[in-house]
Amino acid sequence: MNFLGVSKIKKDATTGEVTSCLLHAIEIAESDFHVRAGVKKSVKDVVKKIAKGDHIYVLTRDGDIFKVGELVCFKNEETQYLYSAPNNSFLNLPNI
Repeated sequence: MNFLGVSKIKKDATTGEVTSCLLHAIEIAESDFHVRAGVKKSVKDVVKKIAKGDHIYVLTRDGDIFKVGELVCFKNEETQYLYSAPNNSFLNLPNI
């Protein structure tokens, strides 16, 4: 199991659906965590990671510091619709 975070998303201009995410590895060290540089990934890739057991969180910035927020989930592997619970802050992330 890996811990990852999404800091930005890209939405389709026509449908408004998320098409890709900026995904970061999160390394946990004793009482702190470190967020690595992000890599652009398709929604399909993110769904696969969640399905195999990785934990993916919404990451928001407060200056130079990342804050870990809600857990990112998907409805089913066929539709590949991503959301976060309980407030769906995932859809409010800035654009890539």
